[in-house]
Amino acid sequence: MKRRIIILFCSLFIIVFSVYSVLPFIHSHQSTATVQKQFTQYLDQLFADWVSSDTVTLHYQLANPSNYHISLETLSLSNSYFIRTSDYEKELDKLHSFQNSKLNTSQKKTYHILEDYLTREKNLSKYPFYQTVFSPTTGLQAQLPVTLCEFPLRCEGDIRIYLSLLKEIPDYFQELYENEQEKSKQGLFYSDRILDQILGQMDSFISETTKNPLITSFPDRIHTLSLGNQKEQQYIHKNQNLILYTVLPAYQTLRNNLASLKNTGKNDLGLCYYDDGKKYYAALVASLTGSDATPKELITMTEQNLSECYKQLEEILYLYPDAYESFLNTKIEHYIPNSEKKTLDWLKKKLANDFPDISKVSHSIKTVPKCLEDYVSPAFYMLPSIDLYKNNTIYINRKQLTDLSSAYSVLAHEGYPGHLYQTAYFYEHMEHPILSLCNYEGYVEGWAVYAENLSYTFLDYGKYSSIIAQLYQINHILNLAIPSRIDLGVHYEGWDKKNVKQFLSGLGLEKEEISTDIFDSIVAEPGNYLSYYIGFLEILALKNDYMKIAQNTDKNLAFHQYFLANGPCDFSYLTSVLH
Repeated sequence: MKRRIIILFCSLFIIVFSVYSVLPFIHSHQSTATVQKQFTQYLDQLFADWVSSDTVTLHYQLANPSNYHISLETLSLSNSYFIRTSDYEKELDKLHSFQNSKLNTSQKKTYHILEDYLTREKNLSKYPFYQTVFSPTTGLQAQLPVTLCEFPLRCEGDIRIYLSLLKEIPDYFQELYENEQEKSKQGLFYSDRILDQILGQMDSFISETTKNPLITSFPDRIHTLSLGNQKEQQYIHKNQNLILYTVLPAYQTLRNNLASLKNTGKNDLGLCYYDDGKKYYAALVASLTGSDATPKELITMTEQNLSECYKQLEEILYLYPDAYESFLNTKIEHYIPNSEKKTLDWLKKKLANDFPDISKVSHSIKTVPKCLEDYVSPAFYMLPSIDLYKNNTIYINRKQLTDLSSAYSVLAHEGYPGHLYQTAYFYEHMEHPILSLCNYEGYVEGWAVYAENLSYTFLDYGKYSSIIAQLYQINHILNLAIPSRIDLGVHYEGWDKKNVKQFLSGLGLEKEEISTDIFDSIVAEPGNYLSYYIGFLEILALKNDYMKIAQNTDKNLAFHQYFLANGPCDFSYLTSVLH
């Protein structure tokens, strides 16, 4: 079967290539209106094929697929529209068959973003077994339970689809394990230290049986559908049985299978110690950040920013020692409303002067299930459907965010003016839905960090208010810059634990456990900090350039309008639009 599929795939490739090789010639003789119409049709079809390649993506992305002429034909957890490097190359050939000069302004923008995104992902796809599926924070074992807990159940048909997907999990996990087996054979499997963290997380989830969040959250999720008590109870019973006798056993089997690969990891240091590790890391960083800067250039950027932060800190300590003392004794919860929901509403009102308006949207705050608290992020925002984006959800990990002082900046990051606000603006002004599938984490996470950093200036701390706000901002930046520099050092320059300890000691952070924890987390999740930090630095650079050339009276509002109006994309494009 595999061989026949490969032969068929090769035959199709030859035919497709032959057809596309003449398309530029055909398009060059077509009218501008015809080319523009065909380009829109191409984007529509690509979006339909791409978004429906797996069921979870489709149901999260679209509340009403039929409005996009999409029908659900097969259920799948594991299909991807793009798998091999050749898949990206073929799509780029299709895209390049359109004469860019005949497209309208909006289409030219979409053309560029799609071309850039596919190129970055193509470069990353050359290293399939270097990529990480399981990891302590962002790995599938941590993300899947929340994804299933939030799977949209808008009608009875969605319940049936959801229950059918649960039945697919054992086969899905088997495919994942086979991929890990191949990684192991190639010497690319996790070190035992990282594997033990992953296994421990899976054990925690498996240990939750009748109180498992996939069971306890289900009744409330379907109750609003007014199915009637008898039918509702039938679905509750089916869900519980599937979790207890299909999903949890599948987790246990996967856990045991992964454990069987212990001691096969050849490297417990950075990616650069693998044969193509540096090349993969460069491709990974380009994909995660949306920046065109090389790892070497990112190192220079990071070191310059670290130097600037410490210089500002030294100046404040010298000139305003009393302000620093006030900063150390400041509790943000004294300056904000007394609940998370009220704080989000308060943050939203703070956007009135310096941010463009968005339509009215709602938000709910949910709590991370206890069995996931130890390894899920402090908070996260669930992306809504593009055609139902006014309903938004933010999850709070109450084990990690224990009070409003710690939650404040996180709510700004996840809510206003961070992810929730940026997503609502993007979806409201999106020129074509294909853009929602081009995942530019550097733009998105960089903006959320920018929003979080800016939120410290929203508060009036009394005497020395502006200096205290600046100290919060410096502290925030350093908490991203330091691990980002270590990430680049570990994965590109080959730093080991000793190098990390020396680097931290030079910054006055000499505790052994700090260097060990940071080193382990960075080895486990390469590039994780860079999408946040480098995205933030790129935005600051853009803002600095914008302020120099802008003629607007209200430059902050104008900059935010410019940045948000372009939507998620690479930073080179944003720079080209600016100039």
